[in-house]
Amino acid sequence: MSSIAVKQLSALVVAAAAIGWTGMAVAAKADPETAVVAKLYEDFAWQAMTGQPDLFGQDVSHLNRRALEQYFAPALADLLLQNAACEVKYQGICNLDFDLLFASQDPLVSDLEITA
Repeated sequence: MSSIAVKQLSALVVAAAAIGWTGMAVAAKADPETAVVAKLYEDFAWQAMTGQPDLFGQDVSHLNRRALEQYFAPALADLLLQNAACEVKYQGICNLDFDLLFASQDPLVSDLEITA
């Protein structure tokens, strides 16, 4: 995994920890931060396989506030909502020019490992 992807994944772990999420554990010994990131990828890994939101739902960057705050700190959820509103207003790319979960414009996953 590239150092940029590692940093972004680490940022996701920190953001998840900031909201104090204590939802279901994905693995038997997963700490809460790892569990929330694992749940994020469990719910949205389809983005790396298909571009069919009509079948799978919205991608992470276009969720509503309630859904975003299941995975991210409120401040990060606000930034994602602002970016989504900007994209609608200007009908194009605003601040995020890549897929949030996969740090690329064309996500492809072959070996995803989530660690704290």
